[in-house]
Amino acid sequence: MSLTKIKTSRAIIKKCETLEKDLSKYPLRANLIPKENFYKNLRYFLSKPAWKIISRAVKKRYNYKCSICARENIRLDTHENWKYDYISNRI
Repeated sequence: MSLTKIKTSRAIIKKCETLEKDLSKYPLRANLIPKENFYKNLRYFLSKPAWKIISRAVKKRYNYKCSICARENIRLDTHENWKYDYISNRI
């Protein structure tokens, strides 16, 4: 890889990391991941019964409240919080 491409890649990585850090200051979290990883999550890989067990355990851990706004008596969805390594290009 040429020096120019390496510098460009590092600059892009730095921008992504900075953007993710800036967005994480807000209650809703943004996880920037490559397009190839869209729609690939634990729910996708696990059986329906296994996902239900995990989902129920997470909801119970947060006392059936939204972990972002702490509201009760609302529909709760369970989401993963991904950490992406931009340098090695993997989750």
